[in-house]
Parts: sequence; C-alpha cells; structure tokens
Amino acid sequence: IVLGGKVWSGFHGIGSEIGHMIIEMDGKDCNCGNRGCLERYCSATAIILAARAAVMQYQDSAIMTKAEGDLMKINAKIVFDAAKEGDELALRLFGDYVKALATTIVNIIHFLDPEVIALGGGVSKAGDFLLDAVRTEVAKMVMYKTLPYARIEIAKLGPDAGIIGAAMLGA
Repeated sequence: IVLGGKVWSGFHGIGSEIGHMIIEMDGKDCNCGNRGCLERYCSATAIILAARAAVMQYQDSAIMTKAEGDLMKINAKIVFDAAKEGDELALRLFGDYVKALATTIVNIIHFLDPEVIALGGGVSKAGDFLLDAVRTEVAKMVMYKTLPYARIEIAKLGPDAGIIGAAMLGA
C-alpha cells in the first residue's frame, strides 16, 4: 500500500500483508499458520496446486496435454492458456481464481477506496485475459455501482514488481 508516495506498513510495521487476508473462514491451510489466506486461493502456487488436484479426475483436460502428462510441469501459464482455449476444467479453475481475487479487491475498495489497484506477481503475465475477467467480476460486486472506484491495472513491472519494490526500500 502506498500512501502519500510512501509505502505504508502500519503502526507496528506488519501491515499491507494482503496475501494473508483471510478470505475463507476455516479454509485451506496457509504456510503462515493460518487458514483461508488469500495466497492459498490467489497465487500462481494456488492455481498450480488446484490444477494438479483437479486433473487427477479430469485426465482429458487440455491442462494435462499442455503439461505432456506430467503433473510437475503444470504451471499457471498452462492453466490460463488452456482457459483461453476454452478448456472446461481450466475455465473452472480460472473462474475460482478470479472470483477470489475480485472478492479481495472489492474488500480493499470498500475499506480503503484506493485510486489504483495493481496486480503483480507471476499471474500478471496473463495480461488482459486476467484483467478483463477481474474487472468484470469486481463491477458485479462493488457496492456503489454508480460511483467511480479504483482502477485495476497490471503492475508496470509485472511479476518483478514486489522484489523491485523491496530492493528500493533497502536502498
């Protein structure tokens, strides 16, 4: 979170951990020790794990074809590419991902009313395919339908935005 041109990390220095917002009570176990954190539903790792579990029941999915039948080759790009091509399983996984991400964005909009929300990380490489889906879902859920709300964009630094920002803090 950037406020007044400065990174905001809260009173105790532990704020802005959006990835560890709990979006599902008693949800999936997270590496942080909690359950239901955003990262377990909206990260490249989350979509990979979901795809690996799902293809066990849907072996004929384009995901498995693109991964050459190897579960360990499944990555977020494969899932998103299969979704772009209309693969039913990939579309379901992508839809779940988008819904969780959009829900979080709407919560941030309702709580902070930011000017811009930038999507970074590895999945940001999905570009407009992801952006269009997220914008559509957010528009359905945002409370004030007739008022402006945060622009949702892909981070200009793409998947490296977080690490570059961290490095700049240390400079």
